[in-house]
Amino acid sequence: RHSTHPLPVRIGDVIERAHSAKTVRSFRETPGCGMEGDVAGHEILMGAATWLDSRKIMRRNLDDPFSIPTETTNLGSYVHVAIDSKYRGCFRLASAVRPEMDSLLGNLAPDYQLTLLSGDGEKERERFRQLFRRDDAMRFNQSPHDKLEHICQLQNSGNTVMMVGDGLNDAGALKQSDVGVAVVENISAFSPASDVILEAHMVSRLQQVLKFSKRSDRKSTRL
Repeated sequence: RHSTHPLPVRIGDVIERAHSAKTVRSFRETPGCGMEGDVAGHEILMGAATWLDSRKIMRRNLDDPFSIPTETTNLGSYVHVAIDSKYRGCFRLASAVRPEMDSLLGNLAPDYQLTLLSGDGEKERERFRQLFRRDDAMRFNQSPHDKLEHICQLQNSGNTVMMVGDGLNDAGALKQSDVGVAVVENISAFSPASDVILEAHMVSRLQQVLKFSKRSDRKSTRL
């Protein structure tokens, strides 16, 4: 509940039905990696496999029931869990693309250069190929720094950039962009520094937001 990243938010929504909340102490979230805290005297880490591995937590013994599950055969996002420095398993969350994304991207494509910057692995490429239609428009395994660097490269090439993203992983890119649009599930929750805060269910109206902004700018210029 201390995180605004969409994956732990989804996990929290599910497990609250069966478990009562406990006090979390020393909470810390590392963008692009995971989060950690002390709960009832136990150190709990949740996040990417590589992050837990860097903390020397992951077990790689194939005979170990808690060894790393494969992430190459199943689509979706993984959130791995360690308790008191021992790996305990993971949550696998199915990825779902909002049904209106196809029409939204199709309408934006003639007027804008669209690029996907995703922290997910290459396994998701086929899913998004139908939406972006060009492999060079999709970048996977992107860390927060990678996203920020890509925004800077586009700007250095003379482009005006609008970044649409959610969670702390996109905070740097949102701030660097000429226009940053933070997509949040709860409009009253913390969101990264941005020019626009957009509720998730309103993403399909992004094209109308752009048109309204252009009309407003023209009227301001005339005045």
